[in-house]
Amino acid sequence: MAALIVNRSAFERLVEPDPHERGRIGVRARVWLRIPISGSSVLHEVESPGIWDIELPAEESFLAEVFQDECDDLAAMLEALGVEVVY
Repeated sequence: MAALIVNRSAFERLVEPDPHERGRIGVRARVWLRIPISGSSVLHEVESPGIWDIELPAEESFLAEVFQDECDDLAAMLEALGVEVVY
């Protein structure tokens, strides 16, 4: 069976309202994996746990740093599942 390989550049940044706090957001990293099965494929979404309770307004440089940390977490999660993450 061929290993799944995902390019880290495919990671997307999600900035969402914090469901528990008004005026606060959370940041997660997400990637869609195309998993081959029976001559076809299935798309599966995988997201990092996220960092929540970020107060607005937030500096873009801070959000970019948080996103990079979430990308590191997502890459580690994928690698634990045997997915090769390339840069």
